[in-house]
Amino acid sequence: MPAHFAAHPDATYDLITVDGDHGPEGALRDLATVLPRLRIGGAIVFDDISHPELGYLRGIWQRVVQSQPNMSCHVYDETGYGVAFAIRMR
Repeated sequence: MPAHFAAHPDATYDLITVDGDHGPEGALRDLATVLPRLRIGGAIVFDDISHPELGYLRGIWQRVVQSQPNMSCHVYDETGYGVAFAIRMR
């Protein structure tokens, strides 16, 4: 991602999925890197939010995305390892 964003500094996206580094630092870095690239009205998806071995992912989601006043966030964890998604409102 860093190389792509360096080559395309003005790129923004309507849909971003984050299914990358599942380590705490990597997940935090991935979300923080892509969130500013999300267009108004765009959606971001983050998987494994409820994985029993990756309990810290929900906290990272809450800290990086859900805490933003311009994001409408939802978590679906009724099946599988769960997924979180958000829409950028402004």
